[in-house]
Order: sequence, then C-alpha cells, then structure tokens
Amino acid sequence: MSFNRALIVMKSYLGDTVMASPLVRGVAKHSKAMDIFGSPIVEPILRYPDFRIRVHDPGDLSRLPQLWKAAMQVRQGHYDIAFVVNRSFRSALLVRLAGIKARVGHTTEGRGFLLNERVPYESEKNEAECYLDLLSATGHSFDLDERLPSLWISPEEKVIASQLLEGGSIGIQPGARHEYKQIPTHVLREVGQGLIDRGHKLVFVGGPEEEPAVQALGLPGVSLVGKTSLRESMAVLANLKLVIGGDTGVMHLAAGVGAPTITVFGPTPARKWGWFRPPHQVIEAPDRMIGNVTPDAIVEAVQRIECA
Repeated sequence: MSFNRALIVMKSYLGDTVMASPLVRGVAKHSKAMDIFGSPIVEPILRYPDFRIRVHDPGDLSRLPQLWKAAMQVRQGHYDIAFVVNRSFRSALLVRLAGIKARVGHTTEGRGFLLNERVPYESEKNEAECYLDLLSATGHSFDLDERLPSLWISPEEKVIASQLLEGGSIGIQPGARHEYKQIPTHVLREVGQGLIDRGHKLVFVGGPEEEPAVQALGLPGVSLVGKTSLRESMAVLANLKLVIGGDTGVMHLAAGVGAPTITVFGPTPARKWGWFRPPHQVIEAPDRMIGNVTPDAIVEAVQRIECA
C-alpha cells in the first residue's frame, strides 16, 4: 500500500522525535509526499537529503477555536492518510475534523471512535516500536536496520562541528531538565577523571541551563553547553566516539546520529525509552533511583563498547 499525501501528527519533544524517525523514514518510503504537524523543533531534527518534509506548527490547540482553525488548515493539504503519533484525544480529533479519510493511531484516551485504523498501545513495548506499529497496521514490514533511529548530518556540518571539539572525543551530558534524570556529579566526576587519565579529552554537551553542572564537575574539557544550535549539537554528537548521560533528549539525538551511547535510567523504564542494540549501552540504576548508579557500572559499560 502506497500513499499519495501522508501526514504525521507528532509530539513536541526531542526524544519522541528521534524515536519516531524510523516511522518517518518508513512513511516517506511509501509516500509521494509527506508533511508533519508538530513543534518547530521537529524540522531540524528530521532533515534528510533524499526527501523533503514540510513541518506545520500546530500552535496552542487547548481551545476549540484554535483546534478548528488548525483542522481547516490541515484540510487544505488534501491528505489521504494521517499517522497520529501524538496519543492525545485532540490530535485524533484534529485529523477527524480535517476530513482525512484514513486515520491511523493508538486507541488511547478514549479516542478510538475518531480513528478508522485502531492500533492497541502496549505500554511495556519500546516506544519506537509502538510508533512503527502504526505503519505496520497499513501492511508494511521492516528490516532490523530500519527499526533503528536514523538522523542525517551532512559531511559539511560534521567538518564544521569537528573544529568545535578541539580534539575532544568523549561527550558527557552533566545535567538534565529533571533532577531524577541527572547522573550524580560525584559519579560523573570519577568516570570523567578516569577517561582523562587514559588520554581522552572530554566534551560537555547540553543546554545553557546545564552550565552549573559543568562547573560542579570541575573537570578539564571543552564545554559546548548552550553554545550550539540544534543542528550544530547533532553534528557535534556525530563526531564523538562515545556519549554518556541520563535519559534525555540529547542522548536520543546522540543515538540518532550514530554515536555510541551509555544512557543511565532512573525511574523512567529503560525498556520503553532505551536503545539496546549495539553500539549502545543501557544502565538501569538500582531501585530505579539514578542517585544509586555507581561509577563502576558506567566504566564497565565503557569497556563493553570498547571491546565490541
């Protein structure tokens, strides 16, 4: 089954966007044209050389007048199918009001009656696989490699980013938006110092709000925290031999551009949100509390990647 014009209604987070990248590439493979309805951050992440994606910002859909206006805008796209990745009720209502004939989505939030291709949502299943279930419902299958995150960085972007690294090769994200996702400073300090002692130069990555976490580490290295755009950050990550951090959007970006990652999970279920296939390593903190992770656990993960 191929599609003339397909629409994907996305979530608005970095991690979700990366996890949806296998679905996006799969839909693009079987579509003459494809658009995405989602946050502006989606476009720079899902930028590919072999097909063009138009991203439409939905704005605030919390009020019915705005939702109706957005639906009328979507109607003008004349889409024959919509894949509703966003599991909210309003996302399903949006494509129904837009008059899209085929509406594929998970049966969450009591919205099944708004869809005509209803896909059960498995809360224990890896999220990227849940997204791919939407395309599978239309009769398509995937090779193993097609199930992996896949983001594109141009050779020119990689060259420019390599100059920012100043010889750094190991990335560390010292902070996180949520405290329960932040690896303890003393743990990262011990791991980082061990890497330095072995001759590696560290590169600190993340948003501007993570600068205090870099200062708290007190380790030498190149700090790019808050100094790069989203595309520049992706290119920086693509140049690194390894990236270490908690369960954050940055770590998903690193996996998406092909950098080996060591991701430490606290209360967030690793099976749901982690990338388990080599070269990636996932660490589940004892008692699902990230404060309980030990330096030895991370060092052992580094060794597994080096020996692979």
